[in-house]
Amino acid sequence: MPRSGYLFAILTCLGVFGTAGIMIVELLRGERVSAEPLTGTPVHFSMSRAAFSVESLKSASEKKIKEAVPEKSVPPTAIAEPAPAPALSAKSALIVDRASGARLYEKNAEERVPIASLTKLLTAIAIVDDAPHWLATSTITNAEGEGRNFLEAGDIVTLRDLLFTSLVGSSNSATEELAGAVTPKGAWFPAKMRLKGAELGLSSLFIDDVAGLSLRNVSTASDIAKLFSVAIARPIIREALQEKDYGVKTEQGMTRRVTSTNWLFSRKVTGTARIVGGKTGYLPEAGFNFAALFSDANGREVLVVVLGA
Repeated sequence: MPRSGYLFAILTCLGVFGTAGIMIVELLRGERVSAEPLTGTPVHFSMSRAAFSVESLKSASEKKIKEAVPEKSVPPTAIAEPAPAPALSAKSALIVDRASGARLYEKNAEERVPIASLTKLLTAIAIVDDAPHWLATSTITNAEGEGRNFLEAGDIVTLRDLLFTSLVGSSNSATEELAGAVTPKGAWFPAKMRLKGAELGLSSLFIDDVAGLSLRNVSTASDIAKLFSVAIARPIIREALQEKDYGVKTEQGMTRRVTSTNWLFSRKVTGTARIVGGKTGYLPEAGFNFAALFSDANGREVLVVVLGA
């Protein structure tokens, strides 16, 4: 053995025996001796228990081995990311689960904005709730109003046909004709609509005209969702809001074709949803407005409102 090897062995023995000697002296004096292994696990010696804990050394040894040999790497569990919210340029929007009232999506849902022809939903409710005689007739006196008119001056049509022309084709002249036909002389129909809005709890709603031509006709996406839900619950309004097109037969025997402003009736809705009924509204200053009810294959219904698109 080389001299360096002998020297290493001698030093090792001196270290071991020196440590043992110190421990024996402490034990003879009656002191409690503690040896702190590198692992930090204490091993105790005492007069009453000369043997140290083998279990402690075993535990410390196992811990040391675990630290030296890393466990097999386990990839982290993937966490499902929520679906991204739609990027809307519209001023406000709201999607509501009709059964529970839960809001599934919203953007500025409490901001008051012009509602344009969505006004006609309240006009229809105020008239329908008075239960007029729908087969009564009225003569068209103004067929030159803004927007699409469908009917011509002199046409004699039923109140039902005026209602459907108002809601299906969003005709301003038909709406004004209908409101005029059911309003007592000297009365102002928008005042009746305001009272109806208050009755329905639509606190944000303000009405200035029956057709939605005024920018002072304002509401929020939140209240329009309520308004549409009430409207589509009326059977005759629901029927009108579901029509892709509608034929008006005048008393003179002429047929006027009224086409819906709702493009979703002529285009396939992606996924399993189907449109139950909807109403549009537009003014250059207000942008495009839309309210609709959709249903999936299981019958779950959601209300969708988009304002100022």
